[in-house]
This record gives sequence, C-alpha cells and structure tokens, in this order.
Amino acid sequence: MKTYSFRLTQGQDLRQEIETFLHEKDIAAAVILSGVGGLSRINLRLADPRKFLTRELDVEIVSVTGTLSKNGSHLHLSVSDEAGVTYGGHLSKGNVVRLTVEIVIGLIEATYERKPDETTGYDELTIIEA
Repeated sequence: MKTYSFRLTQGQDLRQEIETFLHEKDIAAAVILSGVGGLSRINLRLADPRKFLTRELDVEIVSVTGTLSKNGSHLHLSVSDEAGVTYGGHLSKGNVVRLTVEIVIGLIEATYERKPDETTGYDELTIIEA
C-alpha cells in the first residue's frame, strides 16, 4: 500500500487541508490510517445533520477515520479535552489546529465517488474498481 504522511501547523483547518492535499495529489481513493495532534477549535456535525457542536477549547485528537477522495470524503473525528471528556461527530470545516496535527493516509486501488442515494437522502460512497 502506498502511503502519504503530512503535518499541519497552528491555525490550519483540518478538513480543508486534508481536502487540499487530496486535490494536489489527485487522489481518487484513500483511507485515514492515523491522525494525531491537537485542536483549539472543534466543529463537528452530529448525527442529526442539522446540528453542530462548535467549541473553542484545547483538545487532543483521539481518533480520525474515514474514506477519502478528491471526489468527496466521509470523515469522523473524536477528541478529548483536559478532563478526558470526549466529543465526536462528522469532521466538518472549522476544526483549527492548535500546534500540530500529523496525518497518514493509505491509497486504495479504486476510485471513490459520492452519489445521491434515495434510501438515505445523502450522497453515499460509490466504488469504482481499478
């Protein structure tokens, strides 16, 4: 499996920088293998797609996972604060790097796309085999 590793720095937007990297490298399908670091602001879309959890606080990334593509990604993020309280949801734009975040992604030999699904009402993963 081919992998890429990159590091984000203070003030960068986690979601935006991941998307920028995918477009710059022309990545059609990948997964997050690892993500560690801290954020100073979180913005998570909750299970109810109309609700967001937005907080200005220092947190550590506990987990970041998902499918990635220049054609659309689906990412989840879990973080914990200084008391160990954990927050989680869909990784949206607006999650700001506190000092640093390290990301490792692995390429998949396929193409991922997102297409409307009448059953769910969302754009869902469509896999085109290589």
